[in-house]
This record gives sequence, C-alpha cells and structure tokens, in this order.
Amino acid sequence: MIKKFWGKNFGVLKNFSVDLSALTLLVGPNASGKSTFLRALRSLAMLTRMPLYVPTGVLPIGYKATLGDFLSTKDPDQKIILGVEVENSAGC
Repeated sequence: MIKKFWGKNFGVLKNFSVDLSALTLLVGPNASGKSTFLRALRSLAMLTRMPLYVPTGVLPIGYKATLGDFLSTKDPDQKIILGVEVENSAGC
C-alpha cells in the first residue's frame, strides 16, 4: 500500500507531500490541485509500466495530455519529481 506520495513541479503542485491511508479524502476549493494530484499519481503508475519516451517522443497520460503538459512552467529544463513510500503486506 502507498503510505506517502510526494513530488515537485507537477502542474500547479510545486512541492507536495501527502500521507495516505486506506481512505484518504481530497478536499479543497476549485483549482486547488485535487485533480492534478490524481493525475500525478496516475502518471507515476504509468511510468512503472512503460518507458518515459514512446515512439512519438512524448508519454501520453490520458485525456489527450502528455507529461510535458503538466510542467509547472514552460521551462524545458524544469524537472518533475514524483515519489512514493510503500508498505508491504507484512507492514514493512
């Protein structure tokens, strides 16, 4: 199970770290980053299953978007960082 999800420079999420549990609710006003948080989590999951570069040169992440569409700036040198802390079934 994912215990913590963090990242930097993913869309409007400049620097985030969220502790997760079996039930985690995302609550906030419109345009506060709830959907972007879920896209970041989905993007990280996709990266574990496919190469970063596909034949077209960009990684599609759904809704006709690519990973580059979620850079917090249009600076091509800006790095997106995503990470997780996991716990296995033995609680480790």
